[in-house]
Amino acid sequence: AASAKKSPLYTSFYLATVEDENGLLVAACMTPPHNIILASWEGERDEAFALLIQDLRRENWLVPGVVGPAQTSEKFARTWTKLTGQQYKVSMLERLFALGRVIPPERAAGRLRVATEDDLDLIKQWMFAFDQEAMQSEDQEGAWRRAELNVRSRDMYIWETPDKRIVSMACKT
Repeated sequence: AASAKKSPLYTSFYLATVEDENGLLVAACMTPPHNIILASWEGERDEAFALLIQDLRRENWLVPGVVGPAQTSEKFARTWTKLTGQQYKVSMLERLFALGRVIPPERAAGRLRVATEDDLDLIKQWMFAFDQEAMQSEDQEGAWRRAELNVRSRDMYIWETPDKRIVSMACKT
């Protein structure tokens, strides 16, 4: 029997595609409160983004931002401004890198283990530090809540050295 594990973080999600007679124009995915993620393969037509935005607004979805290829995200944001009058700003530019050759790493001493309540204080500090550096977020309470949730749901892992020092963490999402 199959079973689905429902994430305690996300109680709703938005999934949509816009297609024409030739196939897929735009695909969208969003798990509030996060940004909408877009993919487009057919020249980013304004009409496709307009249809997507009309659907989002009709269903009262809050869209805090957009993630996707620069050209796709820019066209979505411009169409959003045109249809809603709301302005946008670019907050982060990212790049995609292709791996040409794999160099196997040396085996690190230590072990990966599921984080426990005993690790929570350190994980809270690290989660908040990550949010500050990578996401430019100062929401300490939010970072701490996510840390607690991830530890209690056994989705947080840590790397522990042979002398029992915790040197890294990873979260299953």
